[in-house]
Amino acid sequence: MEVGWYDNISCLQIDEIIWSLYNQIAIPHKKGTINPDNYLKQLSKIKEPIEEEKRNEFYEHKNKLEQLISGYKSKTLKTILKTTIPVTPVKEKTIIRIQYFDLETEIILSPEFMTSGQSMVSATSDNSVIPMANSQWQHCICKISVSINGLLDSSYPSENLSLPPEKGNHNSPFVHNYLFELVEKISWNIYKPEDHIGRWLITPNDIGAITYLTLANDNELYNTKIDPPGQSLSISKQNKEVIIENHSITIQKQWFDKCLILAIDKLGTGNTNEAIFWLNAGIEALFEEKTRSICEQSNIDYDEFTSSKSYWINAKELVEKYIPRQEADKIEWPTTKNGKTSWFSIIKNLSKQVELKEGYKKILSHYSKVNKHRNAIFHGSNQHRVDGKTVNEAIASFNWIKDNYKMKMTPNNGT
Repeated sequence: MEVGWYDNISCLQIDEIIWSLYNQIAIPHKKGTINPDNYLKQLSKIKEPIEEEKRNEFYEHKNKLEQLISGYKSKTLKTILKTTIPVTPVKEKTIIRIQYFDLETEIILSPEFMTSGQSMVSATSDNSVIPMANSQWQHCICKISVSINGLLDSSYPSENLSLPPEKGNHNSPFVHNYLFELVEKISWNIYKPEDHIGRWLITPNDIGAITYLTLANDNELYNTKIDPPGQSLSISKQNKEVIIENHSITIQKQWFDKCLILAIDKLGTGNTNEAIFWLNAGIEALFEEKTRSICEQSNIDYDEFTSSKSYWINAKELVEKYIPRQEADKIEWPTTKNGKTSWFSIIKNLSKQVELKEGYKKILSHYSKVNKHRNAIFHGSNQHRVDGKTVNEAIASFNWIKDNYKMKMTPNNGT
């Protein structure tokens, strides 16, 4: 075995102890108190490297662990996070002190305003000219500093709050989610209409690059910069132009296609609840468009078929299963066409009239994934955030319905 093999793992052994320490006392783990001496005992068992270069690295890692333990004993561990967002929840520098994750936490919001391109009024060195109307013109940023009396495990993998479906299902560093949720909660809690100009509420993708600083006994242990999760795109500065001629702006996308685009766009910012809203607006339009097309091909009166009359047809069939036919025929069923029955009933009934490409149960199973959180969001019974995985599944089901909800192809109908 190579003589210096141990030199290559001694630093890793120390890092293992550091990770174990973080796993006990850092947010989001924070499992309670520890016995610091146990970690020092583990450290004392690690042999010092022979090579000078490795030995210097060893002492650097050893010093950080000893400082972390010392900081824990003296209660001087501190984490400082800094980032910038493209909106501001406040008009003036604001300092907020709270208990968050059971740790004393100080948040400093420092807004910086600029004259937007929406105004022709000249600004002075002391003032910015800001339009009173809401728009998407950039007119401010807000620098954020968060000081935590304790440790935060910045790299701990968390749910990615804003990854579109085509980007996969990758995790996000915990520090990104921590900052987003903290700033969002604060923004709602300190909201005053008179103190806000334009956009004030952030989405996950508004969190900029994060500077992460760890201190113990006022000594800097770690200073790291973390980019927001997701991919970057390099845009060429070369002078290029695209010319579109004879383009007809009268050709519009279908409404359900627009809704799908808006849903994906909202998911891309991390606004998952609004993404669900647009998916459900779109699925209604998609079902109507597809069902009308199937009815036209099959000589079925769409308005009558989708009216509440179909509900009573279902009820009559159900009753006839349990009582004699002659008794069922005596029941006077309503004949009104007012109102509209649910898509669950419409698609089930349609499958009895025509041969669909896919079975109605499979279609409705995908529909259930789209409208799973619809009622809670639409009727206000749920203000919690729908997770990104659920939205991705709903988008996939929306696309599946778009491709598969149609008549089965036959030599006669050619569909």
